[in-house]
Amino acid sequence: PAGAPVLHPECSQAVLDAWHRRPVARQRELTVRRTLSVAHVPALIDHCFYRQPDDWPAVADRYPVVPMTMTLRMMIEAARALVPEQVAIALEDVRAYRWLAVAPAIEVDLQCRRIGLDRVDVEIPGYARATVRLASRYPAAPAPALAPLHASRPPPITADRLYADRWMFHGPQYQGVVAMGPMGDDGVDGTIEVLPAPGALLDCAGQLMGWWVMQTERADRLAMPVKIDRVALHGDEPAPGARLECRVRIREVREREVRADLELVLAGKVWARIDGWEDRRFDSDDPVWAILIYPEQNALALARPDGYAVVTEHWRAAASRELMMRRYLGERERATFEHLGARRRRSWLLGRIAIKDAVRHHLWQRGAGPLFPVEIEVDNDDGGRPVVRGAHAAGRRVAVAHQAALAVGRGSSDGGSSRAACSAGAR
Repeated sequence: PAGAPVLHPECSQAVLDAWHRRPVARQRELTVRRTLSVAHVPALIDHCFYRQPDDWPAVADRYPVVPMTMTLRMMIEAARALVPEQVAIALEDVRAYRWLAVAPAIEVDLQCRRIGLDRVDVEIPGYARATVRLASRYPAAPAPALAPLHASRPPPITADRLYADRWMFHGPQYQGVVAMGPMGDDGVDGTIEVLPAPGALLDCAGQLMGWWVMQTERADRLAMPVKIDRVALHGDEPAPGARLECRVRIREVREREVRADLELVLAGKVWARIDGWEDRRFDSDDPVWAILIYPEQNALALARPDGYAVVTEHWRAAASRELMMRRYLGERERATFEHLGARRRRSWLLGRIAIKDAVRHHLWQRGAGPLFPVEIEVDNDDGGRPVVRGAHAAGRRVAVAHQAALAVGRGSSDGGSSRAACSAGAR
């Protein structure tokens, strides 16, 4: 049109180039759905909290759960689905709220939201959250920087005993610690072999930290990961079969938490640096520890000469009570427990423990071999009286009495119908 400005050809090309270089609107949110079970992720059969008889049919009684470190891997994969052209160089402000159990199978959503050019918030509602930091490439791997151990000395066990003696609950696909030591007053060093199981490499680093707590603390030795301040990554995960040095340095040991910094070193350079790994300590005195590690040979209730078994609470927190509940109750019993009101659960669980341990003490005194709590199933008859079922229950008479935070159980082989003496509301 007359009077319209005329652009020189070079100016026209400059405008066109600027157009092509303009910022492109990117997707800001994405939800990734995952189905999790031992069928979908077979390695999780080796990440079960509770040992049961070898031929036990109920997988849920073993309590297979997703390692927190596998959750981190899932979060990285979800963030990269939102921003596929970049790599994850760090995870920050990691929080695990509760265990992600996978028997029965469960569907979870990983909800991703970009909160900056290089950060994606990832949340699994109700279970965990973290911020994934992204970049076009990994930063150069630094040299190790954690301080030497204080009062360095050989550990009292070797790596193979870590698993053979049940310090860890992990099965073969998560048994990656291949060397241990030295240890010190402020941590432990070891060697980890990379295994194919998802999350196994960092999980094994956490195993070393957890073992140090078990070895050095006399009470509340069971510790599980709940928080991490930051995981810095300097490359893709090494291939299965590679071996990394792992260094754990304890920052502080408190009544309910343990915090540490860790380095995983490959060929003399740091592959991953973990700052502020926090484990929560669960109530676990010597009797609790024994029943958690060798449940088929130990009982929480004390046997008395008159044939009764007496049990009291060994825990303060609800999470520690749940730990023992799952140790003692089978699938159907847990369903009953979950339907009880909060006030009734306390005495009801103690009563079940007392009955199961009374029966097991009775059988052990008569030459029975290893017997897991789950092998004694306790139900109620039509009159509300407790009865025991299962292969070891034929002809057993049981009784239980409750008082405050104490329960007394009795199991015999007198035959006849079962009987019980319970305080109000305890059945």
